[in-house]
Amino acid sequence: MEEEVSKGLLDPDKLIQMKEYIEPIKINWQRISYIMYLLNMPARNSKKEKYKNQNKKLIQDKATLEDVSIENHNQIDKIRKEIRTS
Repeated sequence: MEEEVSKGLLDPDKLIQMKEYIEPIKINWQRISYIMYLLNMPARNSKKEKYKNQNKKLIQDKATLEDVSIENHNQIDKIRKEIRTS
């Protein structure tokens, strides 16, 4: 998309706005991946280390419950502002 901005096909403000909308989706995907990692974790201790090494990508970004709550409130506020301005 940055190529389109450099060519003048896309407004830079629209690109920033699109990135802001995509970021929560990305974060939610990371959380769901981590939940799947926890749900699929093997019960045997001998297999846990191998499973952890295979799924390092899924456990990179962990968020606390407080972080999730703050983010959700911020997103709700952002959506309310969008609705009011529309």
